Amino acid sequence: MSDADFANLDAWKWGLTVVAMIYGFTWLGLWRKARIRELEERGPLMSLVNQRGRSYHFLRGLGVVIATALIVLTLMRPRHGTETTEIKNMGIDIAIVMDASKSMMVPDVVPDRLSAARQQVANLLTKLPGGRISLIPFAGAAFIQTPLTSDFEVVKTYLEELRVSDMPGRGTAIGRGLLEAVRSLVPLKQLAGDAKTDDENSDEGKSDVGSKFKAIIVFTDGGRYENPDTQQTYDEAAREAAKTAAKHNITIYTVGVGTGQGRPIPLIDDKGRQSGFLKNEDGSPLFSQLHAGLLAEIAESTGGDTFHLGPQGMGLGQKNQLELVDALAQLGQKEFEAAYPDLRADRYQWPLIPAILILILEAWISARPRRRKSVSKHTEGVA
Repeated sequence: MSDADFANLDAWKWGLTVVAMIYGFTWLGLWRKARIRELEERGPLMSLVNQRGRSYHFLRGLGVVIATALIVLTLMRPRHGTETTEIKNMGIDIAIVMDASKSMMVPDVVPDRLSAARQQVANLLTKLPGGRISLIPFAGAAFIQTPLTSDFEVVKTYLEELRVSDMPGRGTAIGRGLLEAVRSLVPLKQLAGDAKTDDENSDEGKSDVGSKFKAIIVFTDGGRYENPDTQQTYDEAAREAAKTAAKHNITIYTVGVGTGQGRPIPLIDDKGRQSGFLKNEDGSPLFSQLHAGLLAEIAESTGGDTFHLGPQGMGLGQKNQLELVDALAQLGQKEFEAAYPDLRADRYQWPLIPAILILILEAWISARPRRRKSVSKHTEGVA
């Protein structure tokens, strides 16, 4: 990082001005020399004219050419060495999409899926080095609970207050949650022309600025307790939402909460007590089990990864929460490299200061009184 280079190599084109000036001053000097010779041949007229010596014109022209060349080097922004830069809260923008549908109350993960997911998010927030977080709960509908903020404690507070009984609609509409997450991460101008989400008139949570690299983390069981037609619609909407996220350079990480066997979906009243089970049309308990296939498909379509939160905690084979943190850290590193591609110190002052001094000197020389040639030897015979 100590080698010298230039930050704006395209400015070299201005160097053609230096070449043009060299040719111009050379032509001007030759033209002046020829005119003076012609006048001297006509008699003593030139002796009556105030004029400078040849060295004067040469030095002025040389000074202007050198100063112009130095200004061109200044425009090319020479860099050498490194500089100390204070970087605060360097991180990425992350949307936490939390499934708050009725199936998240299944206790196949202790104490239940939603509580276990909440705990994982709280642990995750303590490990993130910085950045901003938004929170999007969803069930049959989705909304931005917390717009992007660097205050992680606010996100934790809203997450703790999240209740299944407060969520509108029935089902697990992952696609709606993903679209709201995109709305919270992508600047308004980039969203222009994209498909609208359900609430077309709401601007809440839309980001006007943001990092180049963004991520969505989805905690869900993947649904799979609706009728086949409804579930197919939800799945297709989720795939389309993932494509929208990929279009905006957003990486999705999915965390499947629950087990493959599943359990009956409990009915929870307003006081948080179980009052029975959700049932099928035939009166039998309605089971909910993890739908890992869809979650893996969503993550892979954006270059992300999928994880599993089961009875033994968060992990799928060798993948665990630390690997999720590492993946987010890699995005943060890319964001750092994009924002600060090179921390070399600008040294444009080195050519700029001499250029200014040369121009000041040239102005001072041109302002000096002109000398008058002695004309006594030309006028001796005239008297």
